[in-house]
Amino acid sequence: MIIQNDIEGYCPELLQDVRIKDALLEAFPQNHEDAMAKFLKEEYKGIGGDVHDLITELIHNESTVVDSFEGQGCAGEFPITIYQFGPLFWVNALEFDDVGYFDTADEAMAYACEEWSSYM
Repeated sequence: MIIQNDIEGYCPELLQDVRIKDALLEAFPQNHEDAMAKFLKEEYKGIGGDVHDLITELIHNESTVVDSFEGQGCAGEFPITIYQFGPLFWVNALEFDDVGYFDTADEAMAYACEEWSSYM
């Protein structure tokens, strides 16, 4: 069984990423350090929740494609794509919810193959 991780498991590494640092400075110019601290403590009310949303959005908008293959559904083929952002990997299969996060591309691929095997 492949285990998915929560985004919180990647916090220290994510907060070192230049893209995330820049986004936090832009979104919270006066209190970006407080925002980062609340995110690290998993305090998701107020500014901590805003940071969580910002980081999640950035991950999904700025990730790079690691691998992709086709699934076969009743309406035809659909892409299943493995993405990477910094230390984490996640999976997108059109028509399904995004799935993540994984430590390696191999774990993400194994999950995708297991989850959508009936569409291959």
